[in-house]
Amino acid sequence: ACHAVAGAQPQAAAEWRHALADPGYTMRVQRFDALDGLLGSASQIRPLPSLIEAGDGRLWAALPSGLFVVDPARLRHNTLAPSVIIRGLYADGRAVAPGATLPVGRADLRLDYTATSLTVPQRVQFRYKLEGYDSDWRDAGGRREASYTRVGPGQYVFRVIASNEDGVWNETGATLAFDVPPAFWQTRTFAALAATAAAALLWLLYRLRVWQISAQLRRRLEARLQERERIARELHDTLIQSVTGLTLHVRAAANQVPEGTPLRQRLELALTRANEVVTEGRDRVAELRGHQGAAVPLHLALAEACRSLTETTPEPRCELVLDGSPRELNALVAEEAERIAREALSNALRHAGAGRIELRLGYGRDALRLSVHDDGQGFEVPPPAQAARPGHFGLAGMHERAARIGGQLKIRSGAQGSTVALSVPAATAYAATA
Repeated sequence: ACHAVAGAQPQAAAEWRHALADPGYTMRVQRFDALDGLLGSASQIRPLPSLIEAGDGRLWAALPSGLFVVDPARLRHNTLAPSVIIRGLYADGRAVAPGATLPVGRADLRLDYTATSLTVPQRVQFRYKLEGYDSDWRDAGGRREASYTRVGPGQYVFRVIASNEDGVWNETGATLAFDVPPAFWQTRTFAALAATAAAALLWLLYRLRVWQISAQLRRRLEARLQERERIARELHDTLIQSVTGLTLHVRAAANQVPEGTPLRQRLELALTRANEVVTEGRDRVAELRGHQGAAVPLHLALAEACRSLTETTPEPRCELVLDGSPRELNALVAEEAERIAREALSNALRHAGAGRIELRLGYGRDALRLSVHDDGQGFEVPPPAQAARPGHFGLAGMHERAARIGGQLKIRSGAQGSTVALSVPAATAYAATA
């Protein structure tokens, strides 16, 4: 092979000077090899020059295969850009006819192409790019095929350009557009269905977890109710019955003491006090058994509490607001909610100096909500952990009652008055789940 500096003598001299001044500079040269008729290579043994320039400017090369001459003044350059042709598309080893459908999902693709440069076709150079897959052009050299593996679904355009032996590029080249259809599991419909199924599964898991927590809380409430029943039975069968029997003995002894004597008066006083203890004990037993159908519905109990407050004092005015239709409540929830409301009413009456108190009871689908709001003087609300102070256990008791029934209690106070708000999840509050 033989290399000659490209261009006329002035340009060639400039190339040499540039190369000598800049060792990193790449000179523009023209290469002659067997494709140009130059056969063999220069001998590496004889210390004689194998390439000389004659006086007429021609270059003579003495090679083992013969004598060759190159006339730089008569070199011809191909200025015609080659035409580019895409010969075929193959998917997974099978030819794909124009307009035919490619395999769904992913495919291994091969594209064959060529260029019609007849002067020296072996020196044609190619570049190609698959739009939608490649980010830049790929230099293929003289290779006349492009391969891609695992091409996913989408719309693609294959572009290929070529240059002739003298570096003249056909920038337009040839293009081929095709689609790789998606499999069903790659479609947006499938993605939407999968997202919907995942959301439904998460919702079911959430509902299952809520049901489990509600069931645990219900079991705890039922256990407490059973414990209350047991305590009520014990009080009735032991303490109250014993005190009642004791009063009978005292009555029998008192009947044997003459009337008007100091001893008879003391015995009568003891009997009166004993009867009061029995009555009070029976009232406590009745409260403990209040969940067995005798309890007053919460909204009626709150209305009665509000009415009693209004009857005893002209101020504050008390009003009950009902949101939603009343529903049957878990007995322990109703009792604790009523006691929280009564404690809040008591605090507003004794400490706030309120002119108006509003009780709001809401039977919501997601929760039972109770709030007591007054327009009186506010106070500094302590954290729940510090709500209990010596001699003042009202706020702490309300927090404890709310926690026992799985509810949340929030107390807010300011210049516009104070609000005690209780919220109990529907699954716990209602006798029948919402």
